[in-house]
Order: sequence, then C-alpha cells, then structure tokens
Amino acid sequence: ARPRAAHSIADAMLEAARGAIVADGGVVVGERGVDRLLPSYYHLFPDIAASGAQGVIVILPPAEQLTFMGQYLDDGGMAALAPYPDAVTQTRNFLAATTEYAIDMDHPRIVAWDTTLADGRAGSLNQRFTSRFGQPLDPTAWTTYEALMILWRSATAVGSSDSGALLGHLADPGTTFETAKGTLAFSAGHELAQQLYAVVPVADAWGVNLSQKLAAATLFRTLPAALLHEPSACDFSHATTARRTLD
Repeated sequence: ARPRAAHSIADAMLEAARGAIVADGGVVVGERGVDRLLPSYYHLFPDIAASGAQGVIVILPPAEQLTFMGQYLDDGGMAALAPYPDAVTQTRNFLAATTEYAIDMDHPRIVAWDTTLADGRAGSLNQRFTSRFGQPLDPTAWTTYEALMILWRSATAVGSSDSGALLGHLADPGTTFETAKGTLAFSAGHELAQQLYAVVPVADAWGVNLSQKLAAATLFRTLPAALLHEPSACDFSHATTARRTLD
C-alpha cells in the first residue's frame, strides 16, 4: 500500500522493494495506491486475503501507517506487516503511539539508532546528548549529527569546501569515517554501509521524563550491515518472520 501520487518518493521506494523481492526469488502478488488521509482501509483487506500474500509492505506516511496496520489487524489480517521505517516512525514518540493503540506489538521495528546503546562511542554520544538536552537521542538526531560530522571531517581532510573535492573524497574507496557506530565507509553505490537496530515497543512505558521516554522501547538486537543484504531479508513467510523475532 502506498500513497497515490505520480513520481512520488513512495513510488521510488516501491520500485526498490519490488526489485529486492524479485531478486530474491519472491513474487509481488499485488500492489495498491491509495489516496492520502483515508479514514478507512477496510476495502483493501479482502484483496490482500485473496492474493495469498505472506507479507504486506506498508509504504505510507507515519500516521497513516498506524491507521492501516491497526485496521488490518483488527480485521483479522494474517499477513506479516512490514511498515517502511520513515524517519518519524523511528522516534520514541511514534513508538509510544504504537503502544498506545497496541498496533502490531509482536514484531521489532527497524531503526537507524537506539538511544539506549551504552558501550563505547555510542554510549558516550547517547550520554552526552541525553544529559544535555533531557531527551532521547532519536535516529533523526543521530543521522543529522553524523551527516554533519562526516561533511566537516571531509572538508578538513581535503582542506576545501569545494563540492567536487568533497564528493571525490566521500566516494574514494579508501576513505573511512569514525562514527558512533564505528568505522564506516561509503559503498560503490554511495551508500553508507552500517548496522541497524531492531527495537521492541514497551506497552505503558511512555511518560514525560527522560527515563520514561527511554523505556518506551527496548533494544532487541543489532543487525550487522552484512545481514541486511542476505536473501532471507525479503522472506515474508510466517516461519521466517517468527524465527527472526525469536533470534
């Protein structure tokens, strides 16, 4: 399910998802575009059931993800749900909203950063941020911070702010960056290969102080960069989903 908009970001994400599934030997049994801000998605669920889909990739804006997934589960939907990890959906506020409405609490959510990491550079950065601002270091804050640090370090390394020089340095296979996640580098496809994290929302944990906000989700596991490129990453079978959850 995705917003109905020509040449939208959602269309690009859908194309990428379709390519990954097909490359893994899977089959896309159907797809639907929907208007924005629909109050009800119940009309889609009979077609999902009839298609025999084992998984539904939900490429919708954050609030609409909650509506779609909540209604699908209330309607007895059996396919595994794979909501796109939009920047907003990775925040503690959004994770708390999923617990408030008890939406798909059985599956971990993928995030770029976890504010409860306590070891090494990650722990140091989390501690500095939370003690200074009294807020969780959400993935949106981490990605912004590291992007600026990488740009600053690149400009320092080449001694210039010229865009061509910066691009050449960033794309150089020998260039590495020391980040809170460790030593990272851009791939040939200009992707910063890095580990991600799976977190599990915690029911009734949200509150106004920092400790309550940190407790809104718990770190489930770290997903190494290599794992994200394994073929099983696109397997929506219930057995595989359950195994990943247990693992």
